[in-house]
Amino acid sequence: MNSHPLPSCPKPLPDDLDGELVRLASLWAKHSARPRLDATVAQHWDELIMSWSVEPSLPLLIRKSERGFARGQVIQHESGRQIVLTDNSPASWSYMLAFAKARPSLKDIRAYLEQDKVPVAMVVTREMREQAKYTCSFLVTVANPNQLGWQVCHRREVALRGRRSVKQRDITDLKSHFRDFLAPSNMFLVPLVLGGLGELRHLIDAVADD
Repeated sequence: MNSHPLPSCPKPLPDDLDGELVRLASLWAKHSARPRLDATVAQHWDELIMSWSVEPSLPLLIRKSERGFARGQVIQHESGRQIVLTDNSPASWSYMLAFAKARPSLKDIRAYLEQDKVPVAMVVTREMREQAKYTCSFLVTVANPNQLGWQVCHRREVALRGRRSVKQRDITDLKSHFRDFLAPSNMFLVPLVLGGLGELRHLIDAVADD
């Protein structure tokens, strides 16, 4: 007798179901209710994030949790670059500023960091208060997209795979992660109640050329 009677999920999905997902993705990608960035502002942020990524005096914000390090804590990479672990808050922060058509300079970014005005976490923990240099919460900076019913998603995946410490990862890979993570042009919104929709390859493909 089979001890695991539950059948395996079909791969690929049945054509009729897959077709409905394609139609749903296309509907949301083209829908007038989906917020979109101003193209010139998005280009400004692409250039800004690129400049930030190669400026050695500014930290790289990395979306990752790691045992032994608090979010907002400065980690010294072997390259000499400072690394700061965060949740998705910096992405939401940059998207909200870009949507409001803000065009900060690299000098402004430096000032924001010095004044601890770049959010690194949604919730500031006791560990952060004890260990971190940066303790800005997204809840006290700009409007929270979650509170407005939106979830910020990424077109190109930003997750760092594997368990290696950020200190052991190639700095080029970390810079690439940072750019994909922070650039608003790599982001799109879905309704928070349908947050999982943003993980579907059908939707990512549908918004790829937007």
